[in-house]
Amino acid sequence: SCQPQNSSPATEGGAAALVWACACSLGLAGGAALLGGRIILPERRIGASVALILLAAVSLIVIPATGGYRMVERFSTVSSDSLVRQDHWRDALRLMGPDLTDYVFGMGLGSFPRLNFRSGIGPEVNGGYLYGKSADHTWITLGTGDFNLTQRVPLQPHTKYRLTFMTRTADPQAIVSLKFCPRLILISDRYTPECVEAVAKPPSTQEWTPTDVEIDSGNLGRDVPFGWPITLLLHNASDRASVDITGVHLTRAGTDLVANGDFAAGGDHWLMISDFEHLPWHVKNLYVAVFFEMGAVGVAIFVLAYLVGF
Repeated sequence: SCQPQNSSPATEGGAAALVWACACSLGLAGGAALLGGRIILPERRIGASVALILLAAVSLIVIPATGGYRMVERFSTVSSDSLVRQDHWRDALRLMGPDLTDYVFGMGLGSFPRLNFRSGIGPEVNGGYLYGKSADHTWITLGTGDFNLTQRVPLQPHTKYRLTFMTRTADPQAIVSLKFCPRLILISDRYTPECVEAVAKPPSTQEWTPTDVEIDSGNLGRDVPFGWPITLLLHNASDRASVDITGVHLTRAGTDLVANGDFAAGGDHWLMISDFEHLPWHVKNLYVAVFFEMGAVGVAIFVLAYLVGF
C-alpha cells in the first residue's frame, strides 16, 4: 500500500524508495499514537510503543531493500527457480530405497551428498579429491569439479611474500590456480578484483614441477580483523585433467603461513567449498531432507517436536 500505483520497484530509485520508507514509518508511528491512546490500556502502552517503533524501523529498512535491483532480479526468477527446486526434490527421492526400511528409517544422516555423487547426476560428479603418498612425497589429487580447497592465512597489506608449490599431471592442458582473496566461506561473484593469483601450467611429464613466485599482498589484510579474513584458494582450473599438488608454502622472514601444505596430515586445516554448484550438497527442503535422512519415523518425530514447540 505504500508503493505508488504508477511505479514499480524496478523503476524506483534509491532516494525515492527511502522517501516512501520514511513516509510509511511516520504513518505507522502517527497511527499508533492516535489509536494507541484510545484502545490500549495505560499499563501496556510502553510495550506497545516498543513494538510499533520496531515495526516502523523494519519498514524503513525493508522497503528500500526490496526496491533494489538485486531483489527485483531475484523475485523475477521465482517461478523458474521453484521448478528447479521441485526437480531437485524428485531426484533426491529417487535416490531412496529400494528397501522398505529406507523409507521408514531413512538413508542416514549426511548421506545425501555421497548418494548424489554416486548417482552421476549434475556437473559435480567429477569433483572428487584424494590424498596420495610415496616414499618421497605426500600430496592431494584435485579432480575437475568447480570447487576450491581453502585455508585462511594472516596476510599483511602491501607486503612481499614468497609462494612455492609443486604440481604434477599427465595432461598438457592442466592449469592450477592459487588465489588469495578476502572472503568468508563463499563469494557471490567470480569477479574478485582484490584477489592476488598465481597460476601454474605443469608439463605432462608426470614429474613434479616446482613453482616459485613472489607476490605482493596489495590491499589484502587491510581491514582485518574488521573485514573478511584472507583465504587461500587452491583450484584445478582444468575441465578434464586431475592434478597432484604438494609443498604449498607462503613464507615471509622465514615464517610459513600455510599449515599442512604438504598434506601429510590429510585434510587438516583445509576446507573444501563449492561456490556455484550447491544443489549436490543438500536437498534444499527441510521436510524432504528429514524424510531422506530419517524416513517416516524422523518426519513424525520432527513434526511432533515442532507442534510441541508451537
